[in-house]
Amino acid sequence: MILEFCITNYLSIKEEQKISFIATSLKENTIEPNMLFKVGDTELSLLRSAVIYGANASGKSNVLKALAFYKKFISDSFKNSQAGEVIDVETFRLNSNTASEPATMEATFTDGVFIYRYGFEVSSESVEEEWLYKRACKKRAKEVELFYRTLMYNILLTRQKQAIDNAEAVLSGIAHGNPAKEESSTTVQKLVIELNKFL
Repeated sequence: MILEFCITNYLSIKEEQKISFIATSLKENTIEPNMLFKVGDTELSLLRSAVIYGANASGKSNVLKALAFYKKFISDSFKNSQAGEVIDVETFRLNSNTASEPATMEATFTDGVFIYRYGFEVSSESVEEEWLYKRACKKRAKEVELFYRTLMYNILLTRQKQAIDNAEAVLSGIAHGNPAKEESSTTVQKLVIELNKFL
């Protein structure tokens, strides 16, 4: 179940916009009891439905487009995209600063046991940042980071893997009678051991 969805810098949305299905804690009699349901052992109650309303051309459809992009990007990007391929994301273009910044999307959802918070920052070139946190569906549960990745982390990881592949190729050449110096063999082996610690 989705608890909240946040969008920043996507289509006509410049500042952060949030859709929340979390019911207010106000004790008003205007809400029918069957319109709410509890989330685990938390104090959270969720609404069974929500409405987006506003003036014409105020961005209502773009909130839904953002949710559709988020879903499609998560489920299809690893299957249908190649490294270096342009990502079909449109940022807010009416500001020179935001036009070059990535779009940010994040959803908070629950499976009834844990509450997860997954999001990413994406530009047309790459995923700049990606994160996933979880906490138990209990009162005052602490949120735990499952992972947090940045573009620089991915670049370093790629370079480390390339260095390991190159080093292993050198070692393979030495093992097969390549005239490389034997002292470089020991140095390369140490490098491979050190680089493997990062993976």
